[in-house]
Amino acid sequence: MSSPKPNQAAVLPTAKAKVVLQTRPIPTPGPDEILVRNHVIAANPVDWKIQDYDFFVDKYPNILGSDVCGLVVELGDQVSHFKKGDRVTGFAGVIYNSDIDYSA
Repeated sequence: MSSPKPNQAAVLPTAKAKVVLQTRPIPTPGPDEILVRNHVIAANPVDWKIQDYDFFVDKYPNILGSDVCGLVVELGDQVSHFKKGDRVTGFAGVIYNSDIDYSA
């Protein structure tokens, strides 16, 4: 159960720009992190407002989207409450100002 390659992402390259599809590297989870292969992501009103009004994002390029649903495909060595193959859903609101490759 590996992550699909390449990793495709809808990237907002600059403030108020059009979203472009880019191939991004698949990150390696840190010791207390999991890697989720997204099956579903949600585009909700905050995403287009970020794109149109340039708020919440401190650096570009950025990947919009914070609502995710998928399968755990990799685990950090300190993770004990998930296992590969677990179905998960979550909200990752902090991603807007983190490393672009750790986004939805």
